Amino acid sequence: MTEPNVDEHLDRHLLGLARHAERAVAPPPVADIRRRAHRRSATQRASVAVLALAVLGTGAALALRNSPDPEPPLPAQSVSPTPAPPPSAAPATTGPQSPPASASSATGTTGAATVPCRTKTGLRVSAGTTAADRGHYSQVIVFINAGTAPCRMRGYPGVDAMNARGEPLAEARRTLSGYLAGPGSIATVTIPVGKSATATVEAFAYESASPACLPFASLLVIPPDDTESTVVPWSGPGCEGLEVHPVTPAQ
Repeated sequence: MTEPNVDEHLDRHLLGLARHAERAVAPPPVADIRRRAHRRSATQRASVAVLALAVLGTGAALALRNSPDPEPPLPAQSVSPTPAPPPSAAPATTGPQSPPASASSATGTTGAATVPCRTKTGLRVSAGTTAADRGHYSQVIVFINAGTAPCRMRGYPGVDAMNARGEPLAEARRTLSGYLAGPGSIATVTIPVGKSATATVEAFAYESASPACLPFASLLVIPPDDTESTVVPWSGPGCEGLEVHPVTPAQ
């Protein structure tokens, strides 16, 4: 049997060592390098994402801890309705009561929205009916609304007695009522268009023997709330005791 050659064995051993050393120092393939690089990049991205989530979670926790606690809702309160005060009793009144300023009118309606009756806006003045009794004589003065809207008047007209020459003889005394007529009170009278109101003038129905007492021939009349005058005839006897009463709705 032939023994192996010692030199041949040695050569094979050295060749194996050389190959082993070559593999140990040889650089890894390119694909290996790229694969390792991708793994490192993925690992780094995952680490960054985990770190970001941790930071966000910490911030949210701090915000929740630092936020003020919501105030608890207030309990509902029941409100009792306030009882209405009892109606106060109307004060007691004594004695006769005058009607309100706008309660009386020629048609029984109020005249609060009307204007004063005046000659320049269509008021006409004329002589009306007469009456006589036991030495007294009266004559009605008529105020006609010939304007375009209702008007109102209140109180007394101004009245002067005139002689035949148109000279003043006496000024009528204002009284609520007299021997023959008079309403007994003062009220505002509203006169619709085409309607009228009246006032009564009366005097003693005799002529005094005194030369200073001259018979009346006419009356100078100034309507209430007006400044223009109208002359109307005095158709009966009269000399003294001239009176005028407040205006009233026409009857």
